Amino acid sequence: MADPSTLDLEITESDVGVLIAPTGDLDMATAETLATQAGQVLSRSPDVLTIDLSGVPFCDSAGINVLVRLRNECDREKTDFRIIYPQPHVRMVLEITGVSEFLNLVPPDPQA
Repeated sequence: MADPSTLDLEITESDVGVLIAPTGDLDMATAETLATQAGQVLSRSPDVLTIDLSGVPFCDSAGINVLVRLRNECDREKTDFRIIYPQPHVRMVLEITGVSEFLNLVPPDPQA
């Protein structure tokens, strides 16, 4: 069983931009891990920063706060920001809190 206080990150760079795929809960114990790594990525000025939340089963207010901060930082750096593949619970939290549109939450694929 994975340690709930850790967040594993897979970072993939391409010509299109950077994809960060965290695995684990995005909460008070782990949110700064994402913030720190994404900040390092943004220092290289990618065209696009995509956060793949398919491996994140839980996101609390600290996780939402980090995602909002990343979106704001991307705006300052003129980097496109988007979130893809959130698990149903995380999608619901982002929608209920009203940040899904601001975070450029990509709609689910109707073919999936």
